[in-house]
Amino acid sequence: MTNAELSRRTAKRLTWALVISNVAGAIDVFYFLTFLLPVQGGVDPARMRLVNGIVFLPLLIAGVVLGKYVGGRIGRPVISWLESGRPPTEAARLAALRQPLWLMYLNGSLWVSAAVVFGLLNLTTSVRVASDIALTIVLGGFTTCTVAYLLAERILRPVVSRAMDGATEPPPVLLGVKPRLLLAWGVGSGIPLVGIAMSLYGPEGTALGRNGIAFLVVLGLTVGFFSITAAAGAVSDPVRSVANALRDVGQGDLDASVPVYDASEVGRLQSGFNEMVEGLRERERMWEMLGRQVGSDVARLALERGAELGGEVRDVAVLFVDIVGSTELAVRVDPQEVVRRLNAFFAIVIDVVQ
Repeated sequence: MTNAELSRRTAKRLTWALVISNVAGAIDVFYFLTFLLPVQGGVDPARMRLVNGIVFLPLLIAGVVLGKYVGGRIGRPVISWLESGRPPTEAARLAALRQPLWLMYLNGSLWVSAAVVFGLLNLTTSVRVASDIALTIVLGGFTTCTVAYLLAERILRPVVSRAMDGATEPPPVLLGVKPRLLLAWGVGSGIPLVGIAMSLYGPEGTALGRNGIAFLVVLGLTVGFFSITAAAGAVSDPVRSVANALRDVGQGDLDASVPVYDASEVGRLQSGFNEMVEGLRERERMWEMLGRQVGSDVARLALERGAELGGEVRDVAVLFVDIVGSTELAVRVDPQEVVRRLNAFFAIVIDVVQ
């Protein structure tokens, strides 16, 4: 797949994933606030639903349009690099690695803005109602932003892997394994339990009914299962690839490598494995070059024991080989052909000497 094709495919998948996750999260929060969260005092629920419903739809559309526009601006450096066909620069690598985190910040900003709008909108009703609505929107935004981050990180793996190809430094740790697991726990267990606790310890008559608790339980189980599966996959997938590559190296395949696509400790593990294999390949090349010059036994001793600066006294046998007419051959024949013939000749000599 070319860089341009990868750019178009990734942009399309990422846009749909973020739009669907945020719209679904907004609808769930709106449904919970409108039909399941009890309202205290002498507030008319029908009037609240009407007012909030009138604001909800245009605000949702504006959020999708604004998010798509700003998200496109965030991804522009990566898209420009992919479509140019040039090797990735350090700026392109960092931009690709930071995409999921920046998109999470964007989504979080939109959700906080929505919490402020609806909090102010319902402030005339009561401070308690306005604070409950704003806090519920913030908690729903936390859940949605976590899911969106895990989706973005998964979708952007091929882009980040291509951006990190040829990198000499390991990727920075932008969001480690532990924070990701804590985020997964938060959306699966923490947020639903906080929602139930808010109603249980609120004023009289505001406790969630059976439907409200069932909604939070189902939401926690569904989102929690998805988020913990995605967070576990973000760790297990690259670790499994490193384990498989280690097996290949153990079987003698020094061409093994793993893609680097994670801005966490796991990404440093991937990068460290590739550096280790590169070191093994370099050692193998040194072995071959030294073995051709001094023989495999001397090369093995040199690599295993090293060499003393003052030299060593050894009993050795030295064989001098001269090729009659080699000077004339070098004049008449191209250098590449001379080297080819010499290599063929010395391959036979080495076998005989051994």
